[in-house]
Amino acid sequence: MTLDPAFNALGDSVRAALKGLRDALIDLGPNHMTYVESADHLLWALDNDRAAFYRSVNGGGTWRNMGSIEDLGGRRISQCLVRLASALEVAGLAGTVAIEDAAMLKEWLEKSPASD
Repeated sequence: MTLDPAFNALGDSVRAALKGLRDALIDLGPNHMTYVESADHLLWALDNDRAAFYRSVNGGGTWRNMGSIEDLGGRRISQCLVRLASALEVAGLAGTVAIEDAAMLKEWLEKSPASD
């Protein structure tokens, strides 16, 4: 459930995925800053409270809320969420909700034309 210090590269991968998601959320504009704040919280928790990070990043609230902005951010948000889930899985930090939601998003990305 927590990252071993010997596996910093795995933590860096999760951190990079979160930063990519954060950047995509910022690009949605000032009306979506609560989503940016959620990403900021996850970044903080990754470094400071791994148990809280695990609970937060794998909670249905995170995935359902982020998924709800998929309509606003299109493919970019979906791609960021898939990258995050992949990084979490490799790091041994992915819960069921993250894996299942990312699988649905990945399937949608594969079937949908890249228009945005």
